[in-house]
Amino acid sequence: MDCSVEKIGQSMSAGSVLVTGAGGFIGGSTAKGLAQLGFRVLASSRSGICADHGAIEVIGSDVKAIESALGRQRLDFVVHCAGGSSVASSLLDEAKDWSDTVQYTDELGNLCARRWPNIRFIYLSSAAVYGNSMVLPIHESAPKCPVSPYGKHKLEAERLVERALVDHVIVRPFSIYGPGLRKQLLWDACSKLSIGINNFFGTGNEIRDWLFIDDLIRLIAQILTAGPNVPRIINAGSGQGVTIKEVLALVSMQVATVTEVGFTGVSKAGDPPGYIADISAARSIGWSAQTDLHSGIKNYVDWFVNEKN
Repeated sequence: MDCSVEKIGQSMSAGSVLVTGAGGFIGGSTAKGLAQLGFRVLASSRSGICADHGAIEVIGSDVKAIESALGRQRLDFVVHCAGGSSVASSLLDEAKDWSDTVQYTDELGNLCARRWPNIRFIYLSSAAVYGNSMVLPIHESAPKCPVSPYGKHKLEAERLVERALVDHVIVRPFSIYGPGLRKQLLWDACSKLSIGINNFFGTGNEIRDWLFIDDLIRLIAQILTAGPNVPRIINAGSGQGVTIKEVLALVSMQVATVTEVGFTGVSKAGDPPGYIADISAARSIGWSAQTDLHSGIKNYVDWFVNEKN
């Protein structure tokens, strides 16, 4: 965790926080980051936690297991990261994605409303709820027209959270990356380019808004202890759009034996052409991204190389 996150922690009164989905990239990184800030972290996971830390207590992912493990313990916050993991997996098994995202959120929200009605509940949704937005950057109030089961289920889960819990904040992450991410574009790019494969899906002109994982954790930490007037829906992005072609060029300079990348010209199903976040809501609570894309990509590639070695 960077020093800016540590400074946030110094000003916080740490409490107890349940982090779901802690076996995944965002959930595991969030659990570790909040533990480093002094929070008592209970990490809910099906498969253990991907970010090991001595101050984290790992519990089961089933809602009944969570209730049993916590018993009558005090709980101050929930950061709900569990759910379907990608557009691609939702297209392969829509029913499982619905169960993992919608059904699980419904059960967890009802448990929290019944047992801990005064907690602040943060739901990590997705920018996929916006679908093919015609206006960039995308404000939180923009029309929600998801084009994949993944996005539709995230939006359905958002509505469940809004109905079940009074003190809730919905965070819509854009393209989150950093050490520990073992899937999606950057992992695929590093894996291919490191062995001389330089052809990728799409046109290369697709635009994404990239946010380094430490900056997302800083945003979550600030939301946890923000006052009662915190926005109820917050985009998590850098506010800057970068083409896939530009991102792969940065990766290529770090890992490849070739510097040119090519594209099939065919976009993947469910992938919108452009995403840039309007981050005015995040800025309203004093947050801004601290990691520039060049530094973040270098950090990621260094981690990837170390993993492979």
